[in-house]
Amino acid sequence: MEWSTKVELAKALNNGENEKACDIVLNNEMDIQAWDMFLVGMDLSKTEDYRPLLNKIKESKSEISQHLKLREVLRMNTLIDRLEQNN
Repeated sequence: MEWSTKVELAKALNNGENEKACDIVLNNEMDIQAWDMFLVGMDLSKTEDYRPLLNKIKESKSEISQHLKLREVLRMNTLIDRLEQNN
């Protein structure tokens, strides 16, 4: 993902524009830095906003778990668990 797109993603997450953030994630190739930015910036109190990303996150779960730190992996797993519970 280009740096300018990562900046857009961070701004969207910081401004609570979760639909825009989801569009960015879905329409771009996510490298590990982009996943890190998303997982740190997402609002876990609004998990339903991220439902469109569930499959893409699950597809990248192994890579994310291998390359990111505990906090990010825990946040990812929390998001997945909450979305699957509400299914």
